[in-house]
Amino acid sequence: MSLHPDQTDAAIDSLMHDSRRLLTVAAQSLQYTSADLSLIEFRALVILATRGPQPLGSLTAFLETSAAPICSRLVVRGLAIHAPSATTPHHAVVALSTAGHALICDVTKRRRRAIREQLRELPPSSLRGLANAFRAFAAACDEPIPPHTLYH
Repeated sequence: MSLHPDQTDAAIDSLMHDSRRLLTVAAQSLQYTSADLSLIEFRALVILATRGPQPLGSLTAFLETSAAPICSRLVVRGLAIHAPSATTPHHAVVALSTAGHALICDVTKRRRRAIREQLRELPPSSLRGLANAFRAFAAACDEPIPPHTLYH
């Protein structure tokens, strides 16, 4: 099903506007960590948390940029580890470390609080519509829904 160009433009304008605020929330949620992470480094950690250990090539595809330097920085900081692949032992994958998981949980809790504060004035019907729209957008982008354990 394709949208009329005017509908597509309106959706793009809305996403562009709303994503600016969400990007601010994301950046602010990282500023209180001792890890000094960039958004792309945090994104790599989230990919590892939601999709499991990844070979560098797969992580590069998800990030749409070279994952090697990003992963090197995460490994040096103790937030990720190199491990042998479960399916191909002579190949290495990058996996989330215990410290990386703890950092994701902390940042995600902070982000959830900030978003909750932003949404508190919306009526329940608007919240349902918003949640449905974001789920549809995530599905269109092949973005997995994170496991509930990311928040605890």
